[in-house]
Amino acid sequence: MWRGKYPHMLEPDYPVWERFLDTYAGSILKLYYDVRVGVGGSVPGDVDESMARMYRAVTAKRLDALVEFQDEVWLVEVSSGPGLRAVGQLASYLALYAQDPKISKPTEPYLVCDRLDPDLKTTLRLYSMHYLEV
Repeated sequence: MWRGKYPHMLEPDYPVWERFLDTYAGSILKLYYDVRVGVGGSVPGDVDESMARMYRAVTAKRLDALVEFQDEVWLVEVSSGPGLRAVGQLASYLALYAQDPKISKPTEPYLVCDRLDPDLKTTLRLYSMHYLEV
């Protein structure tokens, strides 16, 4: 379970993620960071294919982490102080991942955080999304 700078993860979220790793490392088969989902933005103007590919890659949405366990995959958003934005991101990642699943296992969306207010817990449960306060 590599530790260091996690691609595109905010630095204040590192301690939250590392507590998650401390708890779940023994169960994780594979761990992927900064996983692209979706197709990215519409390519502007008349550009060659290499530029179009680069533009789509840069504008693609990215999971903080994709965690593969024996029987399922977790799509993970990490936040030290989550709000409605984190819930929206997680819902979007789930929808986009479903269009092109990277691993053929049941998929579960998880918000990994250090604290979560009751309204966000209610919202996550309503949309069948999970949370872990670590």
